[in-house]
Amino acid sequence: MKTKKLPAIVLAIAIFAALAMPASAANPTFTLPKTNAAPAIDGKLDEAYTKLHDFYGVEGYSLTYDPDKTIKGSFYATWDDNFFYGLAIVETPDYEPFPDAIDMGAGTCGYLAFLSTPPGGGWTDDSRIELGASLGPNGEQFWKTCSPGDIRDSSQIKDVFSDAPFKSMVAYDSSAKLAYYEFAIPWTLIDRTNEHKFVEGKEFTLNYAFNAHSATEYAESGAHSIELGGGIWDGSYENGMIITLGAAPAIPEPEPEPEPEPEPQTEAAVEDAPPANVPEVPKTGDAALIFAVLAAIFSLSLAAVMAMRKKSRLRSGS
Repeated sequence: MKTKKLPAIVLAIAIFAALAMPASAANPTFTLPKTNAAPAIDGKLDEAYTKLHDFYGVEGYSLTYDPDKTIKGSFYATWDDNFFYGLAIVETPDYEPFPDAIDMGAGTCGYLAFLSTPPGGGWTDDSRIELGASLGPNGEQFWKTCSPGDIRDSSQIKDVFSDAPFKSMVAYDSSAKLAYYEFAIPWTLIDRTNEHKFVEGKEFTLNYAFNAHSATEYAESGAHSIELGGGIWDGSYENGMIITLGAAPAIPEPEPEPEPEPEPQTEAAVEDAPPANVPEVPKTGDAALIFAVLAAIFSLSLAAVMAMRKKSRLRSGS
């Protein structure tokens, strides 16, 4: 009787253990170094960034809108005391921007979404954010805060924010067929509760999505988009990448400057140099002193001679 129940008990324990496992067990992770110098938000990759991964180089991607994993690209990031910085380079052969940023899903654009905690850490609407940026047909820079609802806004509406609450730059290289999406997002926007401190060791969750479809393709066949996690389209922010904020690299101390070497003497300088062990010829400025000394010696010598002659006369007279 007991032996028959044992497999069922074991199975129940296994199921309970699986359910009890934290959601983060399947999430990709990355420790992100801090930067000593903030990157310029100009749509270009610079030395401040650290590469997190190439697309599909880690687990955690949703394949809903790119089932064959055809979208190529890379994601880079860094951070400092005030901002999270992210830059994506996305291969986009059929670039065609949507005329505005109100419905950015229809055209070429990029989104980031954050939870202020790792999966399973609990969160509220004030500790999450979803936002995006796109490039207009005439080079306009569009921005949008997509979620939560109380701060949903865009560069066209501006009902909540008079200016963009984050920095962004989108650029497209038509020769290389690459779209560049760069963001600088204040920690105070990612978490509006002021309860989370984004310092070394802090963990949070990152989701992103980048559209590779044109507006025409979207209208004809739907979205062609790469998505890490599920916070943008699939409705699950907790499926994203767990980022741990790491330390900044040490700044090397400057090396001491070497002492200057003596300048080599020219042949003329060597010829003009006085021979060794030869007394130095007095300078012309010392002539008066020398003359005075010689005059004094001459006077003393003359006085001594006169005294000797006088003494000699005295002897001869006696």
